[in-house]
Amino acid sequence: MIKSFSILLIFVTQYGCALFGDPYSRGSSEDHLKYKRAIIPLRSTQTFEVTQGAFGRNSHSEVGNEYSWDFAVPFGTDVIAVEGGRVIDVYQPKDSHAGGCDPSLANSAHNIKVEHLDGTVAQYVHVESLLAKGSSVARGETIAKTADNGWLCTPHLHFGIYRSKDHLYDSPNRETVPLFFEQVPGGILEKGFKMTDQF
Repeated sequence: MIKSFSILLIFVTQYGCALFGDPYSRGSSEDHLKYKRAIIPLRSTQTFEVTQGAFGRNSHSEVGNEYSWDFAVPFGTDVIAVEGGRVIDVYQPKDSHAGGCDPSLANSAHNIKVEHLDGTVAQYVHVESLLAKGSSVARGETIAKTADNGWLCTPHLHFGIYRSKDHLYDSPNRETVPLFFEQVPGGILEKGFKMTDQF
């Protein structure tokens, strides 16, 4: 009996989201409307595929990092601000430009963080920033271009919004928030979603 329960526990831990739906997508439409609203961090003419969504098994299952998305786009793609605010950090070390499918390159991932009026912080990863720390940002403004840096096996933009600057990736209180994407029917953006036309 104990052995059977252990096998079931391992199965649910590894495959539970696929079977029962993850906390992001399985809520009601009323629940989804309570999520923080955002636009897709790419231009409306840009085609893309979501290669890893919220609670993705590759890396978005880490505690506090669950509400993150990977958008498959070519290097050099414009990245736009999903909301107005102020750049609070640009991590772009001059001696660290390496990128590739190797976990040891994780700390080489360039990123830009934008704090919004409500205190949440959007982080855009695997980019080359076009702005400096302290810059004001408008919704829809081009803030960076995707680039080959950090741990990435295919070209993509990693994106998520943290609860506050006290809940960022390196914090012991790390916490991303669920998002309602305005251009997507129903607002829920999951792995496999493809945007092939203008949105």
